[in-house]
Amino acid sequence: QEKTTTLETFDAVECLSLWYDAERGASHALHVDDLWLWGERILGISLQSPSVFTFFEPINEICVRVRLPRRSAYLINGKVRVDWQHGILAEDIS
Repeated sequence: QEKTTTLETFDAVECLSLWYDAERGASHALHVDDLWLWGERILGISLQSPSVFTFFEPINEICVRVRLPRRSAYLINGKVRVDWQHGILAEDIS
């Protein structure tokens, strides 16, 4: 099995745990995380339930929705990290 070199120099500086409760109308609005705080890569895991990650590129108004199965991992880096907004919409929380 091949290993990626993308995380070789990755040092986590902060860990954030979010719980999205559909009954409370939880969501995570589209945004771009600060580079100075979060660094060049965003690494996350989806534990509780499946969801959908929405990516939006505002200049060309492109929207891409990515399924996040329960217990999946994701990595946001490169142009998507800085040029695209990302979030979890209320309608995608179960």
